[in-house]
Amino acid sequence: MSDMDDSARSDEWHDPDQHYTRPAARPGQWNQPASWNVPDAGSEDPDDSVRPLAALVSFHYLRAAVRRRWRLCALFTLLGVSLAMAFLVVSPAPRTATTTLRLNHQEQGDPSGAIATDVSLLTTRTVAERTIKALGLTISPEDLMSSVKAVPSDSPEILQLTLSAPTDAEAVRRLDRLSEEYLNFRAKQISVQSDVLIRGYDHQIAALESESQKLDERISTLAGGGNTSTDQLTNALSRQSQVNDKISSLRDAAQEESLKRDAIVSASGVIDPAAPLPPSGRRRVVLILASGLIGGLAIGFGVVVSRAILSDRLWLRIEVASALNASVLVSVRRINPLPRLLRIVRFLPWVGGADARRAVDLQRVAHAIEKAMPEPGRRQSLAVVCLGNSDEARFGLVAAAVALQRHGRAATIVDLTEAGRVASAVPRTAGATVEWTPQVFRPSVIPSLTRGPSQIDSADWEDVALAKGRDGVTLVLTDLDPGVGVDHLTAWTDRVIVAVTGGKSGAELVRTTGDLIRSVGLHLRGAVLLRAVRDDVSSGVATPGEESGRGADLIMSRPDDGAGRSS
Repeated sequence: MSDMDDSARSDEWHDPDQHYTRPAARPGQWNQPASWNVPDAGSEDPDDSVRPLAALVSFHYLRAAVRRRWRLCALFTLLGVSLAMAFLVVSPAPRTATTTLRLNHQEQGDPSGAIATDVSLLTTRTVAERTIKALGLTISPEDLMSSVKAVPSDSPEILQLTLSAPTDAEAVRRLDRLSEEYLNFRAKQISVQSDVLIRGYDHQIAALESESQKLDERISTLAGGGNTSTDQLTNALSRQSQVNDKISSLRDAAQEESLKRDAIVSASGVIDPAAPLPPSGRRRVVLILASGLIGGLAIGFGVVVSRAILSDRLWLRIEVASALNASVLVSVRRINPLPRLLRIVRFLPWVGGADARRAVDLQRVAHAIEKAMPEPGRRQSLAVVCLGNSDEARFGLVAAAVALQRHGRAATIVDLTEAGRVASAVPRTAGATVEWTPQVFRPSVIPSLTRGPSQIDSADWEDVALAKGRDGVTLVLTDLDPGVGVDHLTAWTDRVIVAVTGGKSGAELVRTTGDLIRSVGLHLRGAVLLRAVRDDVSSGVATPGEESGRGADLIMSRPDDGAGRSS
């Protein structure tokens, strides 16, 4: 067939009844101000009209980004809560036991200073080491003392102790032994102080007794000496009486100190035996879960906001239109059919609603492709260039072919994608019946090297192409490889639509796609935006004057009016 020959290019197409030739580029009007407007800045200028419009990073923009990525935020939040729950399982709340001690002090001492001394004795390493040795524990003294807490009461003689351990029984066992070791250690320290005083008294008593013995001997000597020693004898007797009184006083003091020591030691002891406290871990559980929730949510927000600020992915219609320098014909959510498992439960309201929305979006894409077809008298072919989304765009192309056949126009699909899965999408597309099933052909060579129908490995290709005649429509689906280009599409069509997926393609890739299409003389009809965001209120219409500024290759003459204008 002459219109699909390998040597034929998109510049000229012939059929038996009609003749179409691309018009030459028309020079611009000299009276137009744009003709003399030579920009001073190069293409790197961010204000250059050929560059994509930058998204304004505002609160609304960030909120929209969070709404788009709410599943990622929810995932991080769930992960934070899961980690918090795992921490609660791995590290359960320690059990606590409590006991009350009575600590007697000397009457003349300062009560506040005495209780501070008692708390200091409790936190000594000696008490911890003795407790660990007595119980046979494997923890360090620091770990044991960190689990003990002293709670002074209003009375300086009452001290409450709490101790945390893995279980209630272990907490009670440790606290009992710790209290016993502490009281023994405190009693020893108190005894040491009293023993020092008593030994001092004993030394003084021994010295006075020695002096009293010497006085006894002197008195005996003076008593045998006659009247001449009366005064000396009187003085000796007086001194002996003083020494004996002092000895008696010191003995009373030593005895009193010993009694006080015994009284302090005996009166100090355990008032309330160690007992476990009721579990009060609800607050701890709430705090840990809340921390995991807030932490995960904060990380999720941080990741989403950072990606929204740093990424060049395009989401909005105006962004795609500006980067591609062509209008967005239609924007939809998803058009691929529901997975098999969800189709089984299609009777559920939310599943049925999603399936209905996808069917409507699929028909909108098919209608946009059908409207982008050339007018009668031109080459009846159209290519859809996919930017990594051919697996989803194939359903829209098949739906468009079915719609064309419903309207009496035979449609043929040429699959130039790398995966080659267009044929499998035909039975899964709604409306594709036996009567309205489009023909799908796949080349036998690398799709980017295909130069025309002669390289399609199908014996009946020529018969099918001849049967289509002048009313036949050829739809081409292809992937874009910037390293290869789109030169091979000129053998099939002269009009192109670009399929862009929101949030998947970057601004540079979309801009490069438009440049590659225009560089080979193809007419870029516009774009189809898949998986568009719900809150997109932008128009998606290219800025006036931008498309015409690309060059005369975009100017097409209409057969009906003959005037050159943007098609």
